[in-house]
Amino acid sequence: MAVIPLKPVDRVEILSVMDNSLDVLMGSTPVAKRMKRARDEFTRPQLRAEHGVSMLVTTYDGGDKDSFLFDTGVTIDGVLHNMDVLEIKGNELHAVVLSHGHTDHTRGLVGFIKRYGRPRIPIVLHPDAYLKRKNVRPDGHES
Repeated sequence: MAVIPLKPVDRVEILSVMDNSLDVLMGSTPVAKRMKRARDEFTRPQLRAEHGVSMLVTTYDGGDKDSFLFDTGVTIDGVLHNMDVLEIKGNELHAVVLSHGHTDHTRGLVGFIKRYGRPRIPIVLHPDAYLKRKNVRPDGHES
């Protein structure tokens, strides 16, 4: 298994691209900056919420800036739609990182590849991310 060396950075920003809920009326705080409501909110595309998650992680180190997408959400087009609204350019990412193999974190990769073609950036995931698993419930039922 390849190891990706970690290095210290000056600052990390995390932008929620997709999450389970969305509150456009929530204001910013000292540690969380919220997207401002658009003046043309009836005609401009709005952010979507769906089951699953996706975050844009940007690191700053001196004058260097690197961004990667952490997870890609559950639908093929949901994260792409929100990336468009947030003006995130997928072809400027340095990697796509998948936390694990569940579809609510990975299915958006299909749309990402359809839009941008075969990635020239690394797709990073643990080699066991797609091992066959089962769930045994207290009543003994397996799924």
